[in-house]
Amino acid sequence: MLSSSKKEIAGLFCGIGDARNLLVTLAFIGSVEASKPSLKKFHFTILDLKPAVFARDLLMFQLILDSIAESETKSSETITALSYMFGAQIMPQWTFDRIQQTISKVLAQLEMTEKDVMGIFYIPTTARLQITRHFSAWRKTPEHWYTTATLRQLTLKQSSDRYLKEGRSTDKTANADGLIIPPGCEEDGPDSLGFDEFGALLPPWGILEKHEPRFFKIFMAWAKSRSSSAQQEIKQYIDAEWQPNVTLIDLDFETKREGPKRPLMDFRPHEVVKDLFGYLPLATVGHIMGVLNHFVGFFQFIARGLKSIQSKVVVEFVIGEMADSFEQLQHGLLREPSVKIDKIDPSTFPTKYDAIHMSNIP
Repeated sequence: MLSSSKKEIAGLFCGIGDARNLLVTLAFIGSVEASKPSLKKFHFTILDLKPAVFARDLLMFQLILDSIAESETKSSETITALSYMFGAQIMPQWTFDRIQQTISKVLAQLEMTEKDVMGIFYIPTTARLQITRHFSAWRKTPEHWYTTATLRQLTLKQSSDRYLKEGRSTDKTANADGLIIPPGCEEDGPDSLGFDEFGALLPPWGILEKHEPRFFKIFMAWAKSRSSSAQQEIKQYIDAEWQPNVTLIDLDFETKREGPKRPLMDFRPHEVVKDLFGYLPLATVGHIMGVLNHFVGFFQFIARGLKSIQSKVVVEFVIGEMADSFEQLQHGLLREPSVKIDKIDPSTFPTKYDAIHMSNIP
C-alpha cells in the first residue's frame, strides 16, 4: 500500500481490542515514512462492541504521545506506567498515579466536543459519552471485588487453573510454533517464576530502588533468605501499597454478569510479551532482558514510529457490532457528515478500505 500512488491509505480494524495491531501498523508506516517521506495520509477506522476498550486504547495513545514530548527520564517513566497498564493486573502506586493523571487529561479533551482528541481521533458525541463513563468509574476508589489483594489472588488462582487445564511449554528458546521467545520471558525465567509466586509483575531492581526503597529492602531480604516470612512480607506490601489495574475492569460487563463479579485475570505478563514479539522482530527493540523491559522496548518502538506521522493520521471510532456497522457503511449511515469536529471532516472519510483486519472476530 505504501508503494501505491494513492494519496490516502485506509484501514479498518474490527474487534480492535488492545490495539496492538493498529499500533504496530502505525509504527511500521512511521519507519518507512521517516526514511522516505511521502504526501500520503492514513485513515483508520477502529471498531469494537465495548466502550471500555476504546477508553483503554485512548489512554495508551495519550501516554505514547506524552512520552514523545518528554525528556528521556520522564519518557521512560511514562512508558513504564503504560507497560503496567497494558500487561499487568496490578501496579505500583507511582504508575497508578501516572495513569490517573492521564485519565484526567483525556477526559478534559473528550468534554471539548468541538475538538479532536489528541489531534488524531474522531470520536462522535455519543461515543464520547460512553467512553467518559468508564473513565469516571476508573477514577473512583475500587470496590472490594477488584482491590489489589482481590485481583492478585484472582490472578494466581485463574492462571494456575489455566496451567492445569492447558499445560505450558518447557522449551526455553521458542514457542510451540517455533517463534523465538524474548530473552528473560521464558517459563522458568525469574520474572515468570516471580509472577507465579506473587501474582505481580515485579519491576527491575533499579526501578524498585528508585520508586519504592522500602519494597526494595524487603525484596532483597527475601532474595537472600527465601524464607516464608519474607515472602509473606512481600505479599503484604503489595496488597497494601500497590493498586489494581482499573483499566481491566469493564463495569458494564461485570454489572450484567450473573453471580459474583470475577473479572478474567488469567493472563501472564511474559506470555503477553511473547504474543507481542511473535511476529515482530526482536531487533526492533535491541538486546534487552526481562518482561517489563520488553514491554518498554515495544512501546518505545511504537512511539518512534508514530512521531514521524502523527500529523498525517486520523483514527475514527465506531462502537458497535461488526456486521451491523458494515451494513450502515454500505448504505451511508455509519457517520453523521454534518458533525465536523475541529479539522477532521467525516464527509471525507472512506467508504471502502485497502485492508480490513478482523483479529478478534470469531
